[in-house]
Amino acid sequence: CAVQIQAPGRGKTTAQVVPHATQAPGPLVMTSNKADGIWEVFAARMFHGNVWIFDPTNILNRKEPSTDHFNIIGLVKTSTDAEKVGAIFESATHGDGSRDGNPNAHFDLMGSKIIGALLLAANAAGKDDRDVFRWAMTTNEDEPAAILESHGFNNQAATLRGLKKQPEETRGSVWATAQRCASPFEHEDYLASIRPVNDQHRVFDPVAFASSTDTLILLGSKTAGATSALVSCLVWSVFMSAKTQASTGPNERLRVPLVMELDEVGNTVMLPELPEWYSYSGALGIVISSYFQSVAQGRGLFGENGMNTLLGAANYLVYGGGGTETDFVSSLSKIIGQYDHKTISHSSSYNGRSGHGRSTSDQIQRRDILSASDLSNLSPGTMYVRTSDGENGILKAQYWFENKRLAEELTPQVGQLKLGFKNSGPEDKDLVDVRQHKR
Repeated sequence: CAVQIQAPGRGKTTAQVVPHATQAPGPLVMTSNKADGIWEVFAARMFHGNVWIFDPTNILNRKEPSTDHFNIIGLVKTSTDAEKVGAIFESATHGDGSRDGNPNAHFDLMGSKIIGALLLAANAAGKDDRDVFRWAMTTNEDEPAAILESHGFNNQAATLRGLKKQPEETRGSVWATAQRCASPFEHEDYLASIRPVNDQHRVFDPVAFASSTDTLILLGSKTAGATSALVSCLVWSVFMSAKTQASTGPNERLRVPLVMELDEVGNTVMLPELPEWYSYSGALGIVISSYFQSVAQGRGLFGENGMNTLLGAANYLVYGGGGTETDFVSSLSKIIGQYDHKTISHSSSYNGRSGHGRSTSDQIQRRDILSASDLSNLSPGTMYVRTSDGENGILKAQYWFENKRLAEELTPQVGQLKLGFKNSGPEDKDLVDVRQHKR
């Protein structure tokens, strides 16, 4: 499992995500907040199995953006599910700023529990996102509490009923957090792909996916209706399904690895459990690569301790340069270490008795192998890579379009996919022409 830290525009998608996708032997999950690399991954995987696309805001500009259905409410079947998904919704709608020293931590926690209870009630009663949004915005404890009680979720019902008896200021603060957490259900035009379907729609099943050779492409953003909450829930559901499946195997490992390319963590993926996953997911056969634009982005999501945990648990650290965080690059420089630099100095002298004289002396100086400045200013396509067993070095990126086999295989397929799936327009032909010209 890898943590990749690369500033925007450093080529991580073309050098890392797409090549990884072409090598995934089993199921593949890819996340992003933009179309970059999506069509290439689609082309590489479309004969490998089904390709599922969750794109509620239609980032890909497809003619039919909601042909696949993803039952987000249906993921919340147990009280544990409610707690985990509630935490994801809270994290995805939290906004910018570090988790460390958060003065509203109590209200955030309680608000996440409330939204989780509402989601659990909706699933138990066969309701949908509109009911969850209505309960949250009207601060309705009674209706969802009654549903939870009737389905045996007495403790979650007690949480809702107990909130009603809290002082008005406390109750209002908790409900304000819950209302924030419900914001992914605000925009009707984003939600067609998570609502009940007709026979023309395919329904995504995370359990079946975990043992397939399918591809799941997830597109969302924390700024576009907080669709990152929905994306993160789907990543979580796939991971948990794969974890359960691995536990039933003879060696508690997936027979064929699940590869998860989590691009734009901090913009698209908001998973509070991610640092914990890194400590054991590799042993399950779940291979995760998480991509950050900066260390600060990870600290804002997990807090400083959480980001340090993630970095410490990763089997691979890839730093692609472009960062301005002197504390992080300085720590990398120290980890890389120093070398003995030998300098030779010559001197000459003269006196009346002995005449001219010359002497040579050697000095050893300790110098950084790579300074913080060297690391921060790595040229695009150059990466520092460190493994958990202590190996490290500077590598050159291998872009997929510089691989002759991949370029010949993917380029024409990408053009056909865009023409077939995207809304028609002159820009589509131009894109294909540019790609063909580069080839």
